[in-house]
Amino acid sequence: MTAQNALSLLPTSKHTLQPTIVQKQTFSTPKRVTLCSAFRDSVRNDQLDRYLDQVWELHEYLAARCEILHCVWGEGDSTDGTRARLQKAANAWGKRQGARGKNGVTDCPAPFPPAPCPLIVDCAHGGPAYGSVEDEQRFHQLAYVGNQIWAAIPEETDVVIYVESDLIWSAPTLIGLLDATAIWPAVAPMVLDSPPANTFYDVWAYRRNGVRFTKQPPYHPEISSKPLQLDSAGSCLALRWQVAQWLHFPEDCFVGFCRLLYERESSLWLLPNLTVYHP
Repeated sequence: MTAQNALSLLPTSKHTLQPTIVQKQTFSTPKRVTLCSAFRDSVRNDQLDRYLDQVWELHEYLAARCEILHCVWGEGDSTDGTRARLQKAANAWGKRQGARGKNGVTDCPAPFPPAPCPLIVDCAHGGPAYGSVEDEQRFHQLAYVGNQIWAAIPEETDVVIYVESDLIWSAPTLIGLLDATAIWPAVAPMVLDSPPANTFYDVWAYRRNGVRFTKQPPYHPEISSKPLQLDSAGSCLALRWQVAQWLHFPEDCFVGFCRLLYERESSLWLLPNLTVYHP
């Protein structure tokens, strides 16, 4: 399934944002965005091709706003050729850039350098492969991978977006998160299972006031259409780098990561009008 076909499955609802995304950047808009994802055996089921299509669309939208996308891809322990496929995509990045923006926008202020080729980070740990389960060893492995990726993020980053490589999302959704970091230091979208399911995906990491989100609506007793402060979130986060650069992933992974965010007197907010999907 291609990214375009996958996105066609997503319903238009109160969770879908329709932002204006082709405006040129202003001084209040971040200029350099780093997108981070982790991969293991991602070639199967067209998962990696979908991801690469989504990332390229995001690059085009950001370039149209005179913003630069840099990708940090962590890979380890794959047996299906994922590393080679990522390397091929990274090598082809520069050749694909050509005209900037979705409509060939080229009137960005000089100097406007091309987006750098994606960086591939070795995250091999030798541990077993897991599905979406709550397991101490799995969280330990996820924390290791997250820390390897985090250490490779360029210092000149303005905003970092972490998104799991198997999620289905649109460029407008991630740009909505990006723009929201001008208001809140860290933000997260809704993360739902793909239609026709109406269930919440990441019920481990998403928590508020010590209460975990649930699979079935309304997902949390305090949720509404307004931004909601969270204890923690996972799967997809956007953070100002000036805050995120001091963080790392403890043994409880994203839950601990967000705990460290609050220890630095920062905060995390859910944007209920933005949604990404787990296939």
